[in-house]
This record gives sequence, C-alpha cells and structure tokens, in this order.
Amino acid sequence: MEEGAARIGPLSFAQSRLWFLENAALGGTFNLLYPFRLHGSLNVAALERSFGELVRRQASLRTRFGECDGEPVQIALQDVNLAWTFRDLAELGVDVDAPLVQEIVRDEATRPFDLRTAPPIRVVLLKLGVTTHVLLFAVHHIVWDGWSWAVAARELSELYAAFSAAR
Repeated sequence: MEEGAARIGPLSFAQSRLWFLENAALGGTFNLLYPFRLHGSLNVAALERSFGELVRRQASLRTRFGECDGEPVQIALQDVNLAWTFRDLAELGVDVDAPLVQEIVRDEATRPFDLRTAPPIRVVLLKLGVTTHVLLFAVHHIVWDGWSWAVAARELSELYAAFSAAR
C-alpha cells in the first residue's frame, strides 16, 4: 500500500457492480454531472477552496480503487489535488446556450474517470461574463449518489460563505 493511504476495505455490492462495468470499458457511463448557472458576483478563489475543503472532509472523494489479492478494494488517500479547471470564455461573448458551452458540458458528462487514481471528482468553472458563470461538478457514481448532493450542497454553501468572508 502506498504512503499516505489507508485501505478502507472491500467494495459494497453496488460498488462492485460499478467497478466490474467500469472495467468492461463502459467508462463515462456512470458519471454524475451537476451543472449550475451562477449569476452575480463570484469569489472564484473561495469557491475553489470550498471544493478543496469538501474533498478534504469527504473520504469518498479522495478514494481510488484497485485490487488486492484479486479482489477490488477502496483506498482512501490522505491528500489529493482536486481536478479544478477554470476557463474564461468572457471574451468570446457566449451565453449558456452557446454550442461551445454545451459541448463542454457534454464532454464533462461523458469524460471517464480513471478509478485507479484519485479523486473520482472534477470541477470546471466557465466564466461567461463578469457576473455569469457555469459550474460543472462531475463525480463518479461509485462514490456518490443523489443523497450525497444534498449534504455536499449544504456544506459547500457554508464553506463558500466562510471563505468569502475570510473566516
């Protein structure tokens, strides 16, 4: 086992099914994409820091998958770099319905994760104007479900408020 990691055990039944299907070259099929239109003033640094803190707090978002003695296992890493991308499209004069924006959304929804590396999460922020952004939060279903978002949304909101106020 690599340094800075703790094997947290075998996969659940649902995770085992997804692991099998993912390894059957169906990558990208099990991505969950949460797209958001953001209007108003945005503290990009606070938002990025909020997602980084969410990953730090949530072991599942720092988990990679592998095999030990022929069995799939979850390995939670102590520290990971969040896949965060910022793209400034403001000078192009595009809106959220523009073909370029829609292509980026489709790409993020279908771009596979390499579950053997961490994290199974990535965030893309598109700046369309001074007060218009599109946030794309992609995560693999092997570590995330619909209930996860309710918890994460509340936590992200509190983190963003705190980091924006320099707390």
